[in-house]
Amino acid sequence: MALREELAAVRERGYAINEDEDVVGIRAVGTPIMAPDGTVLGALSLSGPTSRFTDEFCSETLPELVIERADVIKASINMSKASKSLK
Repeated sequence: MALREELAAVRERGYAINEDEDVVGIRAVGTPIMAPDGTVLGALSLSGPTSRFTDEFCSETLPELVIERADVIKASINMSKASKSLK
């Protein structure tokens, strides 16, 4: 898959999977933490050994967990900004 196609797929599904791309034997799943206006505030990823991060875990379970945690962080940041604007 070409880079632009891969980036479009990542944007559409909301997360990226690293399959032994940087370090052999390590997989990772990551997602952006975005402001309401679409600005990227940061990212959250979780990595582990391929022996424990199976195909099924990385494609079904882990993305949901990472996205849920990123949403909690995003909500916390947004509430913090909102409370500061009320002062």
